[in-house]
Amino acid sequence: MQRSEAAKLVAILAAAYRDAAISDATADVYESMLLDLPFPAVQAAIQRLVCTSKWLPTIAEIRAAAADQERGPVRKGVEAWGDVLAEIRRTGAHGVPSFVDPLVADCVNAMGWRGLCLGDNEAADRARFAELYDALAARGRADVVSGRPLPAPRAGLAPASRIGLLLPEAKGKPAGAPVIALPVAPKAKPTAAQSKTWTAAELDAAISKGGSK
Repeated sequence: MQRSEAAKLVAILAAAYRDAAISDATADVYESMLLDLPFPAVQAAIQRLVCTSKWLPTIAEIRAAAADQERGPVRKGVEAWGDVLAEIRRTGAHGVPSFVDPLVADCVNAMGWRGLCLGDNEAADRARFAELYDALAARGRADVVSGRPLPAPRAGLAPASRIGLLLPEAKGKPAGAPVIALPVAPKAKPTAAQSKTWTAAELDAAISKGGSK
């Protein structure tokens, strides 16, 4: 949007929230941080916020509301799980699933299609899927709201959202579910001095000997 358009929107906020007493410096920051967004989306977002928020919305709240105006609210993982069930019924384990939502495809690829089809613990699969989907959706929406996407994970490192989300449960784990194993440093063996049981007299003697060096 143009600077003049941003100024008009900030003027609406100043008029709607007179108790906030928006200073020139604050108005300048608001205008600068909204310039990269389309005017219609921000205008609709501010109109909605003025009707629903008692207090002056922050820049983050305005940007988030503008993203909702353009893309709709963030979809929940438990809702997206329905797409997986529909494809399981349609194609089965030997078919090739197709998903309109790219995040559903990412989650299915991470968890394994065959494992999801043949697993005997649907509740656990649903919970893991929903957790992974919500994490990826939140990260994606944060990139949209900020306008400054984070760089992709470095090669060879598992994304943080993958660690702890895909570990199958001890019981009822679906076949083919991936497991992320983190390296564990070997424990050092205690020395003879560390494993020895010391008496008070021996400790005093050792301390005195060390202090005399």
